[in-house]
Amino acid sequence: MEPISSVPRDTASTEEQRENKRDKRNWMEKKRETLMVVAVLITTMAFQVAVKPPGGVWQDDVPGDPLNTNPNSHKAGKAILAYKNGARFRQIFRCNTTGFAASLSIILLLCWQVDCHGGIGCLCGF
Repeated sequence: MEPISSVPRDTASTEEQRENKRDKRNWMEKKRETLMVVAVLITTMAFQVAVKPPGGVWQDDVPGDPLNTNPNSHKAGKAILAYKNGARFRQIFRCNTTGFAASLSIILLLCWQVDCHGGIGCLCGF
């Protein structure tokens, strides 16, 4: 004999479905928050590398001569690595630019969500 429940079966299964949907939504929100933190950290790191390049920057000017007999000529504010190893410098900045652009794109995609009605709503408060 089956026990009689005070809640009809249809109502209980509907409650379970609602709870499952709520759990999935919470899981997705946690993933979105985690991805946002990672994207912001990558953007910050990439910006910092652009502002302060690896190896630093020249603090003084050493003018070059027309005959190029001074191989140490450089300008203040230019990256030291660009003068010492130009290929490595370009490689670092290509990767840095790619990471910066990709992480900014992720941040923008996470901020703007498309709702079910076809409109665009912003989660970041812009």
